[in-house]
Amino acid sequence: MRATPSERWRRIILRQQRSGLSIAEYCRRHEVPPASFFAWKRRLRQEAVLAPLPAFVPVRATPAEPPSSLQPVHGAIELRLGRGRRLLLCPGFDPGTLRQALAILEERP
Repeated sequence: MRATPSERWRRIILRQQRSGLSIAEYCRRHEVPPASFFAWKRRLRQEAVLAPLPAFVPVRATPAEPPSSLQPVHGAIELRLGRGRRLLLCPGFDPGTLRQALAILEERP
């Protein structure tokens, strides 16, 4: 099954963010047109703002169990998602980035 243009660009934008490279350098190295990158980034941000809110899901609060290599973060929220995935939200997280991460995590393999 082929990815939709939105899914494809969402992955490209996420890869750039994870790369540590500037947008210009990432686009140059991966032969991505910068104008298209910025246009899709804006479009996906607008879609996330206009998207309907997710449905309520049951939540059970439990003490966080941070990975042994990380120190606990005061005020952090841990989301445990399906298939054993976990997401740690530190104070001051960006809601737009959270929306993008959740959209990617909910994609079917």
